[in-house]
Amino acid sequence: MMETAPAAQRTALASASLIAARLAGRGIDFVTLLVLARLLTPADFGVVAVAMSLILIVESVFELPVGQVLLVEKSVNRGLLDTAFTLSIARGAVLAVLVGAAAWPFAILYQDMRLLPLICTLAFAPAVRGIQNPGMILYDRALDFKRQISIDVASKLVSCVFSSLLAYLTGSYWALAVGTVLTPLLLLLMSFTLVPYRPRLTLVEWRLFSSFLGWLSAGQVFAALTWQVDRLVLGWAMNKPAVGRFTIADNLSMLPSQILLTPVIGPLSVSLSSVRDDEQRLRGAYLKLMGMVALVGFPSLTGLALLAEPFVRVALGPAWGNAGEILRWLALASIPALLWTPFNTLALATKRSWLIFSRQLLDFAVKVPTAIALILAFGLIGACMARGIATTVIGIASLLAARKIIAVPIRNQLKAIARPAFGSGMMVALLYWPVGHLFAGVTVPVLIALLLGFAAAGALIYVVTVGVLWKGAGSPAGGEALINDVLMKLTRRAQR
Repeated sequence: MMETAPAAQRTALASASLIAARLAGRGIDFVTLLVLARLLTPADFGVVAVAMSLILIVESVFELPVGQVLLVEKSVNRGLLDTAFTLSIARGAVLAVLVGAAAWPFAILYQDMRLLPLICTLAFAPAVRGIQNPGMILYDRALDFKRQISIDVASKLVSCVFSSLLAYLTGSYWALAVGTVLTPLLLLLMSFTLVPYRPRLTLVEWRLFSSFLGWLSAGQVFAALTWQVDRLVLGWAMNKPAVGRFTIADNLSMLPSQILLTPVIGPLSVSLSSVRDDEQRLRGAYLKLMGMVALVGFPSLTGLALLAEPFVRVALGPAWGNAGEILRWLALASIPALLWTPFNTLALATKRSWLIFSRQLLDFAVKVPTAIALILAFGLIGACMARGIATTVIGIASLLAARKIIAVPIRNQLKAIARPAFGSGMMVALLYWPVGHLFAGVTVPVLIALLLGFAAAGALIYVVTVGVLWKGAGSPAGGEALINDVLMKLTRRAQR
């Protein structure tokens, strides 16, 4: 039945299955985070966050988007798979050597020799993370995500149990490090178990990858520093508990994108690549992608910002202080970045990787000096302010670049996200006052009940508002139509 379904419905159903799986996987991540936050201290999270900032910078600089290259190519042969695997092996070896060499001077710079063994251990995570079975991409291209879902959920579950048990027994930040390394290691082993593939070391298709890696590798130097500059400056200028609170809030602010947007973008990026030679269809597909990203991203980040403080009180406890306030501002700062998400996919689908470099350079030029100045002046809130300024600039730049590259007017782009924006605004208008006044001074059971009730109320307000606007506009094609088709199909199946 799946094979005969229209392409749009197949894409929507694939996105729905991935979202459900990502909810399960991120649900495990979330439970792990909550358990570890109860068993460990903000200072423990802070020291690991400082160590991870070095790891993530080196990993980002040497990021090889081999999966994205395989995803957007019209056909994939054995040579492409072997070249992708060879590049991943080489990358892992380089990462391990560079991180190990940088560990000692980094520990001296931050005047904390605990960082030396911690960084050397954590270096195994990025080295292993990139060495996944390239044969998995063949199933992704066919919108068959069962294997990917299985290994994601299983690896996270095992890592959750092991790291939580270690934290309970030792009370040490090493539980965070062990969990960070264990997850990609399990992913690697299970990917080769579920998808048989005997790798061969070759660079026969290097030229295809080099056309992507040139601009992308150059841009990743700027992207890596931009991504971690707030944690680096906070780790140097403030104490470890402050860094730990910022890290927890930052991780929580990324959950909506990781859970909901990543599964949506994967299948839709395949659709975008398939029409890249037809400019009119490409514009239509791009606007649909923009609408879908806004439809999912706007309400989730807005709702998270509204309920950030009571959510942190329930989930993490009083030890985490102002992490709720930080989470609220980081969630709001993430909303403009949603405008970049579809444009990034467009740049990859049309093989204009220089556009990604340009964006990363702009982001670097805006965020790095802004973050340094505002963090030194205002601390944690300054880091949130710098994030919001940078994402706003990047969002506006994405609108302008899309207008130039595929001749889609800015008014059309704004129209594609108007209904989700209005629905999110309605949610804020109706819930901001009661959220600000009803959560103070209540017991934990009442707090939990209020939190669930307001989350449900926010979702209802958003769905009704967007649904009415969509019907009033004549039920146009777009994200609402895709979701409506999936719901109707699931309803018919349930009735049968």
